[in-house]
Amino acid sequence: MGSSLLNDTVENLVTRADVIETIGRLKSEPRASSEPFVWATIDLQNVADVPAEIRSAWIFALRAEHWSGEHYHPNSVQHMVVIEGHGRSRIGGTIGEMVAFGGGSLRDPWVVIDPGVRHEFYPVKDDMIVMSFHTATAEDLLEVSEGGGSMRHYG
Repeated sequence: MGSSLLNDTVENLVTRADVIETIGRLKSEPRASSEPFVWATIDLQNVADVPAEIRSAWIFALRAEHWSGEHYHPNSVQHMVVIEGHGRSRIGGTIGEMVAFGGGSLRDPWVVIDPGVRHEFYPVKDDMIVMSFHTATAEDLLEVSEGGGSMRHYG
């Protein structure tokens, strides 16, 4: 599945009142948290244009000038796009630039990460808002931290 198939989904989501409210709430939380990011799930029940492979969706607010922490998902492909801000990615040891969805760049804004591939993100200058889509359900999604191998279960 190409992430470009998710373009319509994102365009739909960023106009929904519930998603706008969630983004607004999350934008106020990174500075109040000791974590490098905060998140909320997106209920995909009433969202049109979601590819069948996508089983869960998330909004993350990542704190500016902090790496998110290297981790991987052993049971999911991750499709991620920046909604606000910009930053860097480190995926499988390769550093890249992240551009905002719909920001006028000719570059593809999507980051696709296969299961087991280590990754982390670094918002430059300002907090960064991203949408992340997974092939695992919210209840089943696993995250394994590189710094000691601790496992986070989001569900």
